[in-house]
Amino acid sequence: MDLDLTRYPGAKATEQFVRRSQPLRNGSTLMFEVRGYVTVTRE
Repeated sequence: MDLDLTRYPGAKATEQFVRRSQPLRNGSTLMFEVRGYVTVTRE
């Protein structure tokens, strides 16, 4: 996952994210979802 730090002005910014796998196909049996936060802190 690439982050564009210019989207986060100021000393500190937090953003929530969700990433999901592609839909199941061709006999696949695994799906996943990742949820979290990205915090950018400038010092």
